[in-house]
Amino acid sequence: DGESNSGGGVDLGTFFEAGKRATFGLVMQDLASELGDEDIPYNVRAGVAFNPIGDLLLAGDLEYLEDDQTVYHLGAEAWFEYYQGYMLAIRAGISDLAREHQDNSYTAGVGFKIPRFYGIGLDYAFVDEMEEALGNNHRISLNLAFGESERDRDGDGIPDYDDQCPTSAEDFDGFQDEDGCPDLDNDGDGIVDELDSCPDEAEDFDGMDDADGCPEEDDQDKDGILDAVDNCIHQPEDFDGFEDSDGCPDVDNDQDGILDAVDRCMNNAETFNDFQDEDGCPDVAPKAVLKNCNFEFNKAILLPGCEDILDELVRSMKANPDVMIEVQGHTDHVGSDSYNQKLSEARAAAVMQYLIDHGVNAGRVKASGKGEAEPIADNNSEAGRLQNRRVEVHRLN
Repeated sequence: DGESNSGGGVDLGTFFEAGKRATFGLVMQDLASELGDEDIPYNVRAGVAFNPIGDLLLAGDLEYLEDDQTVYHLGAEAWFEYYQGYMLAIRAGISDLAREHQDNSYTAGVGFKIPRFYGIGLDYAFVDEMEEALGNNHRISLNLAFGESERDRDGDGIPDYDDQCPTSAEDFDGFQDEDGCPDLDNDGDGIVDELDSCPDEAEDFDGMDDADGCPEEDDQDKDGILDAVDNCIHQPEDFDGFEDSDGCPDVDNDQDGILDAVDRCMNNAETFNDFQDEDGCPDVAPKAVLKNCNFEFNKAILLPGCEDILDELVRSMKANPDVMIEVQGHTDHVGSDSYNQKLSEARAAAVMQYLIDHGVNAGRVKASGKGEAEPIADNNSEAGRLQNRRVEVHRLN
């Protein structure tokens, strides 16, 4: 009594896994052992271990001793990962249930395993009354297991020591599959992959189709022209054949101030010559030369025969009450510019007055003189000068 001893022993066994949760084993214990000067007889031990959940292990075995004694053992073991794959176990058990006239023996202990080397472990156990020769017993064991040493608790094929999520299986979705973690949102855009049409490309949240999880080649106005080259990203191109590549609707293609919706010539600007200026088309106002309507030389007095021509014009004006005209007077180049200008104005005014005197509303007629500035023939001949001394009537609408 009161003595302490130390000793060592060697166990050799084999284990067989039946599925993922049950293990059967057979062990030859104390093949080589010595305690002081006494040999401890070897024994044979067979049992089964069951893993009901997580890292909890329940075990039971039957031990046959060399002296024909049979011992039952029941125990439980729980493993905990406390730092990057380093494993710590807590164990408890009860033995000797089949021995007659002897108290049961209780065990308690801790274990330790090293990451990357799950086949190597260090155990400490306290055993109460293991044998009469031993009394209370402290046991330290170094374990070496042969066979597959890599632990993979989540069964994803990535060993726990390389698995950043050892209890959550990798989803192998092609994104960071080597880290061992399931990636619920690969691109980190806040849209889970199962709802994300582009799980590896982050949504750009530009206000267009933001729920689909895909970055859009931005075309906010959906006119088919990408925002990068669209000068009007919020207004769709109208594809009217005018500058359709700029992405902008062209409400007035020819920039004449008349909207394309009412512009009959939307790609050609209105000339604004007081003739049909509202239609948006370039045009030349129709004009009529009052042939054979002459004046006294160097005067603004109408010659006989001109009245018939002007009377016809009066009838036309009365038949078309919406028509407005401009009477233009012209001269040849004989005389000074200023004189010819005044003479042309006077002759135009004389024709306008004739129309008014014969019933045409004064608001429908205006007169202007052009002097010698707009010849229609050669002023170097008498025939040409005769053509240039003329009165023209221009329609204004």
